[in-house]
Amino acid sequence: MLLAMKTLVALLVSKMAPTTAALAVLAAEMGNSRSVFAERFMAVTGATPVRHLTELRMQLATQWIARDQQSIDRVAQKLGCNSQAAFSRAFKRVVGAPPSAVRSPAGLYKTQSGDPDRIRTCDQ
Repeated sequence: MLLAMKTLVALLVSKMAPTTAALAVLAAEMGNSRSVFAERFMAVTGATPVRHLTELRMQLATQWIARDQQSIDRVAQKLGCNSQAAFSRAFKRVVGAPPSAVRSPAGLYKTQSGDPDRIRTCDQ
């Protein structure tokens, strides 16, 4: 079950925003209702599916900006955000620092993590 969940999540990370629709797709792939899937996912990972997808997407964003030197606008587009501003707000909520901090010499890894109670998608 864990491997199946990780595979599904990996498949959807770059293709779908972490929303209720994404949760429905994941649940259907696993042959569960959304509520049963969310409950099992939480038991295995310790996070809700939406939170987990959001955090994975922001990890990808961090890599693309820092390692691959992609523009913040390009990363926002790749993740399906409506705008760079929406992406930047979501990134800061999740990571605890703006995307531009990734490019600084000190790097992002010394910043505090974002507010765990404020996980939202780029569109919110």
